[in-house]
Amino acid sequence: MLSANAPFKWARSPSKTAGRLPVMKIATVALACKAMKVTRLNHDTYQTAMEPTPATITFDDGSELLISEVSIPPTLVRRKTEIHWVVDKCVASGSDATGNSFTANLPEEDVVFSLREMSMIAKEMVAPSVLQLDDGPRAEGPVTFPDCKTNIWTGVAEAVTATGELLFQTSDPEQPS
Repeated sequence: MLSANAPFKWARSPSKTAGRLPVMKIATVALACKAMKVTRLNHDTYQTAMEPTPATITFDDGSELLISEVSIPPTLVRRKTEIHWVVDKCVASGSDATGNSFTANLPEEDVVFSLREMSMIAKEMVAPSVLQLDDGPRAEGPVTFPDCKTNIWTGVAEAVTATGELLFQTSDPEQPS
């Protein structure tokens, strides 16, 4: 993964301007995590439903790419103590019809129980993520998933939006070194 201080290498976006692909170095991503069902399996385990999380990527030139088939698979939530739970790590991924793909590696996520709010709260986490464009350029960066509450009476986790910036690594031979 590139750091903010790493030397910049040019990359291209999938949008065309006057027959030429514009160059860029950063793309922002927003993952729209819809409300999802969380089912109790037993006293110590819950399971989330598969969660569609369409990814909207915005490039430096203002163009956007929607990868609507990104999803988080069903994932187990396990009890550690009476008020501390953990969501298993998993991989959110998907691609579009042209071969552009997005992957987020979600780490194990802490969950706390709030008696005051009668909810389980999955705490904010950062997922290393990769955008692979069909014509070769690849971008990597962190995507932050905010706190997410699950109402224990309805078993529904609220909708949230995860956001981040991705840095391209692919060189553009048309740009000077």
